[in-house]
Amino acid sequence: MTFSEVRSRDGSLQLLALFDDLGDCTDPRQVLAAATTRFDRIFGEYAVYAVLLSDPRRERWRLLPLRNPEGPAWAGGVAVEDLPPDSDMDTLARSHGRDVTRLLREESPRLHAFLSESDEDAFTASSGRTGDGPLMDEVRGLLSPLDARTVLAASWKPPTGGRGCVLLGYAQEFLARDLLGLFALAIKVTTRLSLYPDYVNLVARVETISQSLRRGIVHDLKTPVTVMSGYAQTLLMPGVGEDPTTRQQMLTAISRQAERLLDDLNDLLAPVDAGWSPQLEAFDLASVLHRAVMAEGHTARAAATHRFEVAGADRPVRVTADRRKIRRVIENLLSNAVKYSPGENKTVRVELAVEGDTVRLSVSDDGIGMTEEQLARVLHGTGRVAEPALGIEGTGFGVDSCRRVLEAHGGTLRATSRVGAGSTFTVLVPRNGQNGVAS
Repeated sequence: MTFSEVRSRDGSLQLLALFDDLGDCTDPRQVLAAATTRFDRIFGEYAVYAVLLSDPRRERWRLLPLRNPEGPAWAGGVAVEDLPPDSDMDTLARSHGRDVTRLLREESPRLHAFLSESDEDAFTASSGRTGDGPLMDEVRGLLSPLDARTVLAASWKPPTGGRGCVLLGYAQEFLARDLLGLFALAIKVTTRLSLYPDYVNLVARVETISQSLRRGIVHDLKTPVTVMSGYAQTLLMPGVGEDPTTRQQMLTAISRQAERLLDDLNDLLAPVDAGWSPQLEAFDLASVLHRAVMAEGHTARAAATHRFEVAGADRPVRVTADRRKIRRVIENLLSNAVKYSPGENKTVRVELAVEGDTVRLSVSDDGIGMTEEQLARVLHGTGRVAEPALGIEGTGFGVDSCRRVLEAHGGTLRATSRVGAGSTFTVLVPRNGQNGVAS
């Protein structure tokens, strides 16, 4: 396969085939086997798939070079089938990789800067391109004995800390810039999936996890999966997928929810506790609200039974806050409004308003409602409202997390409720990201 053929073919279809392969993988070795095989078809006949991992505790770097199973033999690469099964990536790197700490720090300043200082998450270089010579010399030294002539590289942050990078090394010279975006996406997905055992092991090392927290974890991860399922089922309906605009919107929404799922995994490792502080950025809260409402409306629990009325979000509302956490607050309140108003022909009312330096967002339902005692338990994470016999999932842990997120912003979460008449949850948060909202 020539590189011009690779560039002319639809690599995104091959990438979808890779994602399908990854769905059957249960450990990092299987992920690496799928990736090394598919990458030959997506990115051309590479010589080595090199995984570079840092150990933040020891400040060491290890390189695990893997051969292309469909390419020519290379003496410096390890065959994927020789790796031990049921091992995490750190174990694989230690057992079959080599220590390249000195080489990176002393002889590879450009590559080391990319890994430790650069804001970029990917790069490509070729010996035949002006200005790439010094960087390619560093890559050759790292991948020796392969005389690498072209490289595709993408980095990521493992859940246990440090930095990771995958380098795809070629013996040929060619310009690979048109493949860089596709490569970065492929690495983003495959590395996160291969590192999933690391997430599990890290959580397992916590000595005690309460039953309430376990339910909260399932609740948080189930929401984006439910939303993605709703979009996918809508897309499969006769006639829906035939409209290019609708199809693009649905696929974009599924992609966003997949990103949210990965964010949620990270959030599980960095929960909102006394030491947590918001990561502030400026964004349009009205846009985030519309996307959250649209996503909740496509879930199986809401699509056929609930309608949403949104007021005050017809123009941008700029705020400075932690976008991810504020988005999760909104999603949680919308999800609860639907769950706790079971039945047909239900309405969820959402109102967004700016009051001086404060933004007010309220979510109201016409559901089962709560007593004052129940409301107090929900707000402080000490209990749930519905009896198990009602079939409503949840623990109250999510609302407590919402309250803590808002308090960390200097905001508040207020609620009113009446048994049999529904509930209203009101978010108050500063527009400028600073503390100062009165309780």
